[in-house]
Amino acid sequence: MLVISESVQGSAVRAYEKHGHWLRTAGLLVLTATIAKLAAQFVWLWVPVPESAQWKPAPVAASETAASAPKGPDAQLIASAHLFGDYQAPADASLDRMDKAPDTRLNLTLLGILAADQDKGSRALIADGGGDEKPYSVGDKVPGGVKLQAIFPDRVILSR
Repeated sequence: MLVISESVQGSAVRAYEKHGHWLRTAGLLVLTATIAKLAAQFVWLWVPVPESAQWKPAPVAASETAASAPKGPDAQLIASAHLFGDYQAPADASLDRMDKAPDTRLNLTLLGILAADQDKGSRALIADGGGDEKPYSVGDKVPGGVKLQAIFPDRVILSR
């Protein structure tokens, strides 16, 4: 047997007296909505489905699926697109001799290169022995009494 204290019972009675009329209305609304949903489902069970809604695509054979599935990016196609342009070897014979230039013995450090198609757009960031860095373009005087003769994507050529 369930024993409820008088204080809990008194508060429940007061809550029912205050909000009880809403409980009946809320219960009727929930019951009405549930019945309406079930009635709608029952009606749609008896309504015929049109042929256009019954169509399903033909199943695809496994061999066709494997053949048509992409296998990843085509590296040859990407390489032939020349996304970064085509390399043109320099036509100047003096530049060919620059390939065999020895490393410098000057106290200089090449920090960065911005190589462009034209000499006036190229820059080389060179630091001297004291750590002072400065950008130089072709023809500029570099510390150590040398002149910057050429800038390539991977090296610079200094001339005395």
